[in-house]
Amino acid sequence: METVKETELPFIRKTVENMLSVDVDLGTYYLQLQKHQKIAFLAERLYGLRIIREADPYECLIKTIIGQQMNLSFAATLVRRLVETVSTPLLFEGTAYYPFPSPEEIASLSYEQLTQLQFSRRKAEYVIDLSRKTAEGGLKFDDLDRKRNEEIMERLLPERGVGRWTVECFLLFGLGRTDLLPAADIGLRNAVKKWYGLKEQPTEADIRRMGADWTPWSSYFTFYLWESLNQPDLMPAIPDPTEP
Repeated sequence: METVKETELPFIRKTVENMLSVDVDLGTYYLQLQKHQKIAFLAERLYGLRIIREADPYECLIKTIIGQQMNLSFAATLVRRLVETVSTPLLFEGTAYYPFPSPEEIASLSYEQLTQLQFSRRKAEYVIDLSRKTAEGGLKFDDLDRKRNEEIMERLLPERGVGRWTVECFLLFGLGRTDLLPAADIGLRNAVKKWYGLKEQPTEADIRRMGADWTPWSSYFTFYLWESLNQPDLMPAIPDPTEP
């Protein structure tokens, strides 16, 4: 077990601030949100809520791959098992913290080691193969923050185990992009159906049409609508459009 050094604290503080999106001024977003009558209440009910970014883009991509087509609870369990199996804990003020493993650490694992942790064989291959490519320099993350969303899509989509949903989550929670509209996402479509009082679930094309004027805050419109499904007790009652 290693101990956190005093000289490392400024870097840790900056990382935490980035994770909490403290640099994002939501004032103009709330002004824009209040113009949308059906969901304007989100500005008050979720005031101050910011997108929580992952500490590192590589970490975000691996966690997103692990979470594909899986409930959040079990995905978190798999991540915890991976971290505790591979990482050396850091001691800070008497508490042990497990950092996310480096690409080199995960690359050194075998597929069987992950399947023993209840990873599917295919997901074990995705996680380890991508980590090996990253460790060998074939996939770089240090310049992605300077690239447009479309360029990042082009770079990551060819990777095995990476689809459009994965890249969209990466852009949101890895790079903190504020104007991303994951129109095919089932959670977003469910939320729009509920709060807009639609009889049928909107299609991807419907979401893109309805969300055309969410820019430049499409990510936050999406994030608040997602969160509204997680906190139904905070929301006003809306009549069921299927009822006579």
